[in-house]
Amino acid sequence: MPESPHGCRAPVAPPSRPGRLPVIALWASGPLAATLFLSEGGAGDFTTPAETVTSSGILAGLVGTNFVLVMLILAARIPVVDATIGHDRALATHRSLGKPALYLLLGHAVLLLAGYAMTEGINPVAEMYSLLATPDMPLAFIALGLLILIVVTSLVAVRRRFPYEVWFGYAAVLTALPHQLSAGGVLAEGTVLRG
Repeated sequence: MPESPHGCRAPVAPPSRPGRLPVIALWASGPLAATLFLSEGGAGDFTTPAETVTSSGILAGLVGTNFVLVMLILAARIPVVDATIGHDRALATHRSLGKPALYLLLGHAVLLLAGYAMTEGINPVAEMYSLLATPDMPLAFIALGLLILIVVTSLVAVRRRFPYEVWFGYAAVLTALPHQLSAGGVLAEGTVLRG
């Protein structure tokens, strides 16, 4: 650093940063996923209390899953992403999406359990056992557990003790995928979003 006339180091201007527009676009992709659901008939699923709770759970799952996918792209060191956003900003955005993604996916699970239980007139614990008997749903519960493990192991105090390989991001996404295709109505066979 150059020294000032008083013997102190003069501040150096920070290096130029790429624009914030790509980062804003990544954050906006979550609400876009919700808008697609609502525009494809999901807006009509808020008529009864049970449907409102269930549809809110679907929305939380869509936005949370979108954020997880964005996080994977940001951490994958894709040259165009690093050139557009910068690797440091990509990782910072990746970290900032982690807790919202987890909270949305926890909300997804809780709201769907409650909504389905309200629809069937049973308690949420009984509904959980019913869901666990559905194909691909045990994998969804395992995926949620892996995501919780990822967030816990990414905390600074824990991250110092565990190697990067302990983070099971890809395993969690791959484990959750079957239930999205078989049980999720948004990506069901024949829907516009499944394409």
